[in-house]
This record gives sequence, C-alpha cells and structure tokens, in this order.
Amino acid sequence: MARYQQPSHVAAALEFLPGPTGSGKTTFISEYALDLCMQGVNTLWGSFEIHNVRLAKIMLTQFAMEKLDEQLEKYDEWADKFEDLPLHFMTFYGQQNIK
Repeated sequence: MARYQQPSHVAAALEFLPGPTGSGKTTFISEYALDLCMQGVNTLWGSFEIHNVRLAKIMLTQFAMEKLDEQLEKYDEWADKFEDLPLHFMTFYGQQNIK
C-alpha cells in the first residue's frame, strides 16, 4: 500500500482568483504567471472574460517593464523574448457549449 501514498510535491495546479471588477485580478495573476514562466515553469493561461490578444499585450508590457506602445523600436526585441517563455494560452473564450 505504501506506493499509493500521496506525493510529497504538486506537479500541477489550477488557480482561480475571484473578485470584483477592477480589483486587480488580471494584473496580479498575469504577474504571477510571468514570474513562474521566468523560473521555467510551464504555464497555461486563460480567461473567460478577456481575449488572448489583450492578455498577451498586458503580459508583454509587464514583462518588458515599460510601455512598448510608446517605444515601438523595442517591441520586436521584447516580443522575441516573450515568445521564448514557457507560456501557453487556452484557445477558447467566453461561454462554451458542452457536447
């Protein structure tokens, strides 16, 4: 029976962060996800309320720690670095039908 004991570490986790609109949930969790990615942790990110393009723009700005829309000459450099992170986005958005 010993081989069926609970593992001593967590290989994966699913996080939910509830809160009211405008309370900083997306900002916090995207910073947290970036921190994990920069440590080499594979991270799956998704939102039922915000499209992936908007999420990626927020995260790229956080990753670069500067407003890239005001410094377009730096965009490609930071986008290439961002692309190398072990970050993946869910491919669905909003309400989904269950079949």
